[in-house]
Amino acid sequence: MVIDVYKGIYGVPTKCGSRFFLKAAPYLGEPERRSFREFYSKKFTLEWIVIRNPLEHLKSALQTEVMECFDDDSAILQILQSFQDSYNGGSHFYPQFCQKIYEVWYKNRYKLKVIDLSQLSKFMEEILHHIPYDETEFDFHWSTNYKTKNEIWDRCIKLDKKSMETLIQYATNDVEYYNALLNKDDSFVKWI
Repeated sequence: MVIDVYKGIYGVPTKCGSRFFLKAAPYLGEPERRSFREFYSKKFTLEWIVIRNPLEHLKSALQTEVMECFDDDSAILQILQSFQDSYNGGSHFYPQFCQKIYEVWYKNRYKLKVIDLSQLSKFMEEILHHIPYDETEFDFHWSTNYKTKNEIWDRCIKLDKKSMETLIQYATNDVEYYNALLNKDDSFVKWI
């Protein structure tokens, strides 16, 4: 998974507002693209990182990647396998995303600040100015291959129920870390 890094301090992972954050490039400069693995391996640090609910992240990532190959079983199976890879993850999804951010948050003595995707517009207004958000700019409805998240979800379950169950379990486990990050709850430290 890739993170767009702005000014060396703002991290915006794919499917976590990265296209919306690009609207800030005239003010913050063009982003540097870095791998998520580099971040949690401490090859660079951030002050802020955007997160989103892991189940929503999974649904959005599946829509982005599967929509283009909706009728290609082999390609979809490869995507589902890559999403389960706990070392590299997929292009748009990492199975332990919030857990890894939680580990970084804890090991850096709680200095890393998180922004929930639902609060990104408000955050942008605080650091820059109001940047209008129009959901239709980001929902792919204009694509000739457009499929809804539910259509993609159903297709993936029918094709490989076991992989989807694994991915749902990863995301469900990661929701606990997501909530802990939002609530600055350090009770999960014992598992690090």
